Amino acid sequence: MNPRLLSLLAGLALLPATASAQTHASAEQWPGRVVLVPFSVERPPGDGWILMGRSETAVTFMRNGAGAGHGFVARAIAKPADQPVKTTEALLELVRGQMRRSLDDKRFRSVTEEARIDASVREKCVRFRQKAEHHGAPAQPGNTFPVIDLRGRTCVHPDDERMLVDVTYSEGTPPGKPGADIAADADKFIAGVRYHVPLRGEGWRPLAEKGDINAQAWLGLAHLTGRGVVSMDEAEGAAWVRKAAEGGNLEAQALQGLFHFSGHGAAKDAQEALKWLRPAAEKGYPKAEGLLGFVLVTAEEVRNTAEGMRWLKKAAQDGDPFAQLQMGERLVAGKAGLEKNETDGIAWYRKAAEQGNARAQYVLGIVHAAGLDATKDMERARFWLQLAAAQGSTEAKKALDSLQQQPPPAAKDQ
Repeated sequence: MNPRLLSLLAGLALLPATASAQTHASAEQWPGRVVLVPFSVERPPGDGWILMGRSETAVTFMRNGAGAGHGFVARAIAKPADQPVKTTEALLELVRGQMRRSLDDKRFRSVTEEARIDASVREKCVRFRQKAEHHGAPAQPGNTFPVIDLRGRTCVHPDDERMLVDVTYSEGTPPGKPGADIAADADKFIAGVRYHVPLRGEGWRPLAEKGDINAQAWLGLAHLTGRGVVSMDEAEGAAWVRKAAEGGNLEAQALQGLFHFSGHGAAKDAQEALKWLRPAAEKGYPKAEGLLGFVLVTAEEVRNTAEGMRWLKKAAQDGDPFAQLQMGERLVAGKAGLEKNETDGIAWYRKAAEQGNARAQYVLGIVHAAGLDATKDMERARFWLQLAAAQGSTEAKKALDSLQQQPPPAAKDQ
C-alpha cells in the first residue's frame, strides 16, 4: 500500500469508536470511545485527558492535576489468566493475591486495601481499591510521602474465561496534600467498558461472509493494515471495505471516499469520493465530515473552499482529530480563507494531540520548544515529541535528537 495512504489510515485508526453496545464491535469510529480487540471503553470524564498509549488490548489516558506531582491515570487492559476463572469467588481470591504482590515492593506502604465482588453487573467482576504511600520518594516535612489512590474493577471476559479485563482510575497526590474525591469519576470510567467477541484479523471472516457489515469493515481494515492477517492484501481489503460501504457502514463509506480521493484501493476520482463521503457526513459521522472538508479544500476538480472549511470546522467541533489538525494548520498559517490566528490554531493542535494524533503532537512539541505559545517549556516539548516519536514520527525523533544535542544554558552570574 502507498506509504502516504497507510500513514493516513494509521492516524485515523487512533480515533475513538462507536458508543453503542453490541456483540460485534463496530468499525465506525466515533469520538468518545476507544475500541480494542476484546472490549471498548469511553474516554475518562472531564477535559484535559491525553491518550498516552494504545494497543490491541490496552489503552492508557493521563491528565495533569492542579500542581506539580499531582495527576490522574485511567487505564483499561485485557490480560490472560493462568487458567480459566470459573467463579466470582475464584476471581476475588485472584485479585486479592495480585494486590498483595503489587505491594511487595518495599517502596510502597499500604494505607487502604480492599476488594469485593461486584454484584451490580452480570459478568464475574470484582471491585477493588488500593491506596499507598510512595516511600521511594524523598520524605517531606512532617515525614509525609506522595500518595497513590487507585480504584478499579477486574472482570472475566464474558466470552473467554481465560481473559481478564482490568479497568483502573488513579490519582497521584504530592506529599502532605489532600487528594480529590475520585470515586464518581472512577465509577464513570469503569462503567464505560463494553465487551464484545474478541475477534481480530481473519477471525472476522465467517461473520463477514454472512453479510455482517461491521465484520466486513474490520476484515477489510485488517487486510489493509496487516493486523491479524498473514500479510497485507490491499485488493482484498478494499473489496471488503466496499461491501461494508454498500451495506451502509459509515466507517467503510468514509474509507471508500478516501480511496477514491487518493487513488489507492479504488480509481482516483474526487467526484466519486464526494459521493461516498457526503452521505456519511450528512449523518453526522465526524470522520466523514473531516474527510469531506479536506477533499473540498484540496482537490482542484471539486474545490469549494468555503463549503470545505464549514465541514472541517464542524468535524473538528464534533471531536474528529484529523479535522482538528487541519483547522490548526490553516489557522496558524492563515490559509483557506481563515484569518491568521496562532492562538486558536495551537488550541486545535492541542485537541488533536490529546487524542493521539502524531502530527499534532509533533507540532505541539515544536511550539513548546520554540516558545511560540508564551514561554519556552522544554519539559513539555520533550513530552509531546516523545509521544509522537513513539508512534513512528521521524520528524519528532529528529527534533528529540536535536534537543539532546543542544548545550545546556549558560549559568547566570552570581
